[in-house]
Amino acid sequence: PVWGKAAPKTKVTVTFGKFKAKAVADGKGHWQAMLPSQKASFEGCVFTVKAGKQQLTLDNVVVGEVWVAAGQSNMEYTMKKYRTYQKPYKGKDLAAEELTKSENTKIRVFTCPRKGNDTGWNNANSESLPMVSAPGYFCVRHLQDSLQVPVGIISTAVGGTMVETWRKGGECTTK
Repeated sequence: PVWGKAAPKTKVTVTFGKFKAKAVADGKGHWQAMLPSQKASFEGCVFTVKAGKQQLTLDNVVVGEVWVAAGQSNMEYTMKKYRTYQKPYKGKDLAAEELTKSENTKIRVFTCPRKGNDTGWNNANSESLPMVSAPGYFCVRHLQDSLQVPVGIISTAVGGTMVETWRKGGECTTK
């Protein structure tokens, strides 16, 4: 599914590679179009949404896994080490080592900063990785190595938040 908002009753066309889907925005402007299921692929395609005279085009969109790294301080621990962070007790500093590697086009990162604007999806590299969750990134890197498909990570952890923030509806239910 692909969804969004447009002016009420606007015709919407979604195109991804050779696939196309259409929808019409309801009275409140909400719409949803259904593209067929896709196989994972490293081949980047153009993704376009056209609603009336407006058009959004994204280049180099791949199909694969997307994982969200959300939570509190342990998940917030970023790839870039700050002076207050301790170095590993034993072994190499894997996060620092990862920041020196060349671009990894098999892993895409999206960081949700506390303040300011996000920078969109980027290939994993020394510029895009510093503010990404280190535990999240290494989990995604392991998944990519294991599954051999493109993997994206949305890094949206915020230290010091109440645990209720990260539970659905802020309520704890038990059976």
